[in-house]
Amino acid sequence: MRRAILLDEFTRLGGGQALGLYTVRALSDRYKFDLMTDRYHEKLDSSIFGKVTETSYVYHEGISPVKVAFGVMRLRQDLKRDRSAMEKYDLSINNHPNIFLYNAKVNVLHDPLLRESMKNGKFQKSFLSEAIRIMGIYSIYDNANFVVNGKYLLETNRSENRYLRISPRVHIITPPVLFPDNIDFSAKKNTVLAFGRINPDKRLETVIEVARKVNCRFVIAGAVNEGSESYYDKLMKEKPGNVVIVKNPSEFEKGKLISSARIYLHTRPYESFGLSVAEAVGFGCVPVVPKSGGPWIDIVANGKYGYGYDTVDEAAEIIREAMNCDSVSIREIYDSRQRFSFHRFKDDWERYVSELS
Repeated sequence: MRRAILLDEFTRLGGGQALGLYTVRALSDRYKFDLMTDRYHEKLDSSIFGKVTETSYVYHEGISPVKVAFGVMRLRQDLKRDRSAMEKYDLSINNHPNIFLYNAKVNVLHDPLLRESMKNGKFQKSFLSEAIRIMGIYSIYDNANFVVNGKYLLETNRSENRYLRISPRVHIITPPVLFPDNIDFSAKKNTVLAFGRINPDKRLETVIEVARKVNCRFVIAGAVNEGSESYYDKLMKEKPGNVVIVKNPSEFEKGKLISSARIYLHTRPYESFGLSVAEAVGFGCVPVVPKSGGPWIDIVANGKYGYGYDTVDEAAEIIREAMNCDSVSIREIYDSRQRFSFHRFKDDWERYVSELS
């Protein structure tokens, strides 16, 4: 079997890391994967990889940007030393090209390379972006192969590529989610679920603001990683009585929560994709998302498969309306789940890799 290597950041587990693992599984019929990572997460199944190489890079949520920058530059030197060994692989996939400064055969973007320079969905010059451009740090990605998750990130990436003066070849592959074959809609309760990592980037305080205006049960569930404990404590202190927060739920608990929820509330504006929103669709939830970013454009399709909001008051009114959403509309949303099937994802990756070969 041909050999491949995945470069990925696994100190924490989130949507990007899940996508990296899905990619390995999608190509496992053709390639045996090794892994190069920062630190191997205890919850990862090691059986899907052959050799695992841990690097000098260390990350945790809340770490200062200066420490991140030094870690990335040190990691770049490690990658330069390992270049000859990397080039022996038949396929290399860099799942975090903003951290692993290495032009792999395929480089997967989950967010803009210059994420910190994106303000309300628009690219804005900053001291950091100017330093990166002048130093030519991302010039290694000129003529590179990029995979992005949807139309929104494709457009965002174009603007930063012009700024960085690079011209990668960009291809869209829609991320997959795992969902059951059938859903018992009679088991759905009048519950609004927000699921994802519990950290400030996710803007989960919006759930609390909305919950104060709507008389139903709200659930916030997700991982609390190192560096986000104080944010979790803040939410616990501020939440009203109709909000339940589930910390670090198991996969079984997660499945029960999303299966029984009627509405999925997404709170982070201008997110590049929003894997949890796609997962909610697969479990028969009605998505309510900010009118911005990938959740609105690539998943809800500008209102075709769910609802969008701009303000807390608007989100509250929409949730009241969505609680009484007719069965035909719910079924149309649910039937669109095949957009995110693993089978389609696998076919897309196999076709793409064959074309590159």
